[in-house]
Amino acid sequence: MQIAIQDPFSRFEFGIKAEETRQKYVRRLDIFFDFYNVEGKSIKEKSKNFLKYTKENGTEKITDLIIGYMSYQVGRANKKIISKSTVRNFYKPIKLFCFLF
Repeated sequence: MQIAIQDPFSRFEFGIKAEETRQKYVRRLDIFFDFYNVEGKSIKEKSKNFLKYTKENGTEKITDLIIGYMSYQVGRANKKIISKSTVRNFYKPIKLFCFLF
């Protein structure tokens, strides 16, 4: 008997083994959701709302959102606000979340 995990955030957390990595990914995914003002009081609500938005608008729109967000992070790196090596760490949790759906 298989148990299906319906909650998108639970699936996301399940995909991360190390606790420290999980904490960083959750924090960075929440930053992404806040960047685009995804509605919800908790990260779980934001995850559900973002998944709903994804299904309604298609992958092309989501790709544009991710590119816009990553361009913002690259700009921060160019201004030396964050390290250039840190930029890809902002992408990893988004990639994992989208991959699971």
